[in-house]
Amino acid sequence: SRRGDIRRAMNHISSVSCVTFTQRTHRDPDYLQILPMHGHPWAGQSKVGRIGGAQPLHLGVKVFYRTIVHELLHALGFYHEHQRPDRDQFVRINWNNVAERKNFDKYWDQYASYANTKYDIDSIVHYQHNEGSRNHHQSVIQGIHKQIPSRDTLSKTDIKALNQHYKCNSQCIDKHKHCKGWAAVGKCEKKPAWMKANCQAACKQCDSPCIDKHKHCKGWAAVGKCKKKPAWMKANCQAACKQCGNVSGK
Repeated sequence: SRRGDIRRAMNHISSVSCVTFTQRTHRDPDYLQILPMHGHPWAGQSKVGRIGGAQPLHLGVKVFYRTIVHELLHALGFYHEHQRPDRDQFVRINWNNVAERKNFDKYWDQYASYANTKYDIDSIVHYQHNEGSRNHHQSVIQGIHKQIPSRDTLSKTDIKALNQHYKCNSQCIDKHKHCKGWAAVGKCEKKPAWMKANCQAACKQCDSPCIDKHKHCKGWAAVGKCKKKPAWMKANCQAACKQCGNVSGK
């Protein structure tokens, strides 16, 4: 069902970032309102970034799963990759077959956000060869150095950009949707270095921040509580007891 595909798309984004999607309550003034897109069964449409209030995200009744992920990424603040100012170095546009020019015009105002990133032809927000065309039989966009792939998940660059945008890098996450499955069959032990780098949460290798959880920690440490109650103080006053980085293991 489309509802199931929407939930699956949200779960995919959450599985590779710290972004989560929750059911809206009356306490949430800003929220995504997913609505049908009448007259365009295969299409989707979303504003870019948070606009405030009820933010519509339209999906056609026959929309592909890929399009749902694509539109959700727009709502999270990402523009089309093929509308970057530097796109002519990587793709060619067949303007005679473009249905709506606005979906191919370059975004000069957003150039700063692309300045330090490489062009990503694999991006989920990059049109495939026949997307946005007058007819789906003739190509509208072609790669120069690499064929535009058919994908329905976020690319590595998408994931990196999403995590940077929402400052997820300091959080303990799984970077792949299969992490839990890999962990279940023992990959954490078989490939510890790779799994820690990519499936940190699934392997339960999240490093807790070294902080004091109580305002009196320094005072307690000064009167010897770190030695008198070592377990409790380590759990609650790690910084004051100077036990940062002290971990047990094989």
